[in-house]
Amino acid sequence: MKFPSMLSRFRRDQSGAIMLFIVFAITTIIGASAVAFEMSRYAKAKARFNNALDQAVLATAAANSPDPAAYGTKYFNTNLSAEMPNITVNSLSFSVTGNRETWQADATGSMPTVFARFIGMTSLELNHHATVGWDMNSQTEIVALMDVSGTMCAKFERVAQSNGATAIDIVPDPSCTKLNQMKEAIKEVVNIGVGYNGLPGSPAYKVGIIPFTYKLKVANPNNIPDFVLQGETDGNFGADYYKNVTDAEGSAPPIPNVTPLMNINSAADKQAFLARADALSTGTNQEINRPFMKRSAMGALFAALMLDPAHTSIFGGAAPAPLDSPTRKIVILMTDSANLGCCYTNWPADNFRNHYVYSYAPDHEVLVGGSGQKGVCETMKEEGIEIFTVLFDVDRRDMDVRGEQIVDSFQSCASSPEMAFEIPFNDTQKLKEAYTIIGKSVMNLQLTK
Repeated sequence: MKFPSMLSRFRRDQSGAIMLFIVFAITTIIGASAVAFEMSRYAKAKARFNNALDQAVLATAAANSPDPAAYGTKYFNTNLSAEMPNITVNSLSFSVTGNRETWQADATGSMPTVFARFIGMTSLELNHHATVGWDMNSQTEIVALMDVSGTMCAKFERVAQSNGATAIDIVPDPSCTKLNQMKEAIKEVVNIGVGYNGLPGSPAYKVGIIPFTYKLKVANPNNIPDFVLQGETDGNFGADYYKNVTDAEGSAPPIPNVTPLMNINSAADKQAFLARADALSTGTNQEINRPFMKRSAMGALFAALMLDPAHTSIFGGAAPAPLDSPTRKIVILMTDSANLGCCYTNWPADNFRNHYVYSYAPDHEVLVGGSGQKGVCETMKEEGIEIFTVLFDVDRRDMDVRGEQIVDSFQSCASSPEMAFEIPFNDTQKLKEAYTIIGKSVMNLQLTK
């Protein structure tokens, strides 16, 4: 009778061993699953933590914030709390080199564990370092096309008419608000967006300015090609139309010289360009005495010529890259109306209402196309040139349908709707939004670490 008893005990022992094995196996599987789960959580948290810091330092650099620590910290905390609210930030710092060419950030943090706490590990540590600098392998050329005619020192006052149209009275603006805002805008675009690599001969940026009225003042007018002058000859203006820049100026300051493309290789180069932008106004506010005629299409054509190395001899300065090169080419067109190139009248004296042409059809078509012809804007875009437009003090209701035509034309001239800006008179907030967006868009920043 002992044998069956021993067999029964053996079976019980065997069953216990199997149960122990099963428990061990299950524990091992659960443990492995727990470890895998914990590691997966950690990998996701680390990726999001790192990305939040990378994006924060990129945003800080793009904003060119005067207080990078405050700006970067707010950006990082906002993004991280939305992505991973259970992460604790233990340390966070942002810094920028003195010449604002490199931005750095360091962060450490921790996240609570779920299963590892049962073995005494209550949190996992996170840390990341990020460096952002200028992408010096990319090249960008920018031409600022800037209206310096008399209306930039005047304000358009809207007057409702009995027929439902909105007429305009042009009144002097002693502060030259639009002219000075335009000048400050291009300076801010350059301050925000233009960097330098300090290597002579290989600038990351070249920048020029074309100040225009119905004329402009280039360094070498005798080098202007015949096809540019043909329209003036056909219109009986004479082939010296662009060459004679002193007539019809009256008591106004002369038209500022065109600034050819300048290599931006250093802080001194940047300051030299900003000084040229400052010179767009004299400080005497006598610019109101310049003729109100302006030709945006003519200015746009010369901006295209400045970006084409075949025509550098017109302007002097640095030669641009070929149009079919990888170099990014940008035109920023700033004005307060369009193409007052003909039919300028002022009758009765000092009364402009309904007595000037707000949008002169032939020049309008040269700019944006019409009568089966491409406009200058479309031709530039086909050559890969990006166009921003900044339109001051124009309302769609102005002068019957002319205001709407101008707004639509400058929207169509821009490379995309997001690159066309309308700035009401003295609206400093909208202007700041415009130059900040443009400045950030011309930046060539990259994460370097």
